[in-house]
Amino acid sequence: MNSRPKILREIKRIGWQLLNIGGPVLGLLRRMHYDATSHSSMHVTDGFGEKHEDMAVVLIYQPNHILKSLLFQLDFLNSKKIGILLVCNHELKAEYREELRGRCWKIIERPNIGYDFGGYRDGILFLLSEPQPPRNLFVLNDSIWFPLSRDCDVLERARASDADVYGIFYNDKSKRNSHHHLQSYFYRFNHTVVSSKKFRALWKNMPLLNKKQDVIIKLEKKITGKLKARGFTIDYTHSSKSIEEAITRLNDWELSEICEFYKSYLTYLNINYNSIFKNTDSFKQSDLRKNILGSRFIYYFIDSHPLIFIRELSSPFIKKSRDLNYVIQRKEIIDGGYLDRVEPVIRREILQWDDDDTRIRRKAPA
Repeated sequence: MNSRPKILREIKRIGWQLLNIGGPVLGLLRRMHYDATSHSSMHVTDGFGEKHEDMAVVLIYQPNHILKSLLFQLDFLNSKKIGILLVCNHELKAEYREELRGRCWKIIERPNIGYDFGGYRDGILFLLSEPQPPRNLFVLNDSIWFPLSRDCDVLERARASDADVYGIFYNDKSKRNSHHHLQSYFYRFNHTVVSSKKFRALWKNMPLLNKKQDVIIKLEKKITGKLKARGFTIDYTHSSKSIEEAITRLNDWELSEICEFYKSYLTYLNINYNSIFKNTDSFKQSDLRKNILGSRFIYYFIDSHPLIFIRELSSPFIKKSRDLNYVIQRKEIIDGGYLDRVEPVIRREILQWDDDDTRIRRKAPA
């Protein structure tokens, strides 16, 4: 009996295990080296903006030019009496630094080590080193356009929540409870959290991971569980149940619209959509809704059809990613007239975001 394939599979399995161990270990070594040398690689500039009881760490990666939507976001936060510590995962051009100083309490420029969580870590630890920790600490990144309009009430909801930690979307569809998490583009930590030694230690001891997928799996997906394990409570605007309820409110025509949308999306991901839309010659067949509600792919808020996440769930943001599933989503947003109530500066950016060259380069697979 040829045992060679079995041996090769075992070697491959052990290799993956070693890689999974190596990532965090290298991340810890990278963090130790970064902390020992960050005094020479991190630059802090005083801004002219006010420091408030509520503060925000706003993480950006805009090395070529500063988007007008970022200025709108900073002005919005300032109007809500939220002081801004801007963390840039790159060096700023002098003219952009001066433009941003008027809107920020301080600006940190750092190398892009550890992706968003590396920047979050520097900003959070900087604020925690202040004599008085914030009453509320907001943490956001620029992977989304936020807010979409001046009447957005997410900050008020977050402030009003009694929970220690607040997010916009809680992804709880995974069968593994350890993967249930608040998505990392928006957090609010209250005073109980930010004044806790456990919270400081969590960020102080965090590895700096330089692979995006590692950051998602080992940091974003795990930090919510770690916070809960330390006794902190969580709250959120929406969860997978919100999406399920939104789908049940759709009529047959609307359901057919999102089916066509998801078929394009699944084709891009190279997933056979027939396994999901099985036995559905007509979009109006009674079992179609049941099949959709029973599938896992439908429960991702951030890239769902605009009928769901804008019309039904009043999303306060739109994702900027140029992955094709988001290009498909933005086309639906534009074609469906969902930009009508969006702030003009954001609307202009979205309309210009996916140019012809982008669409050609990211053409869906045949």
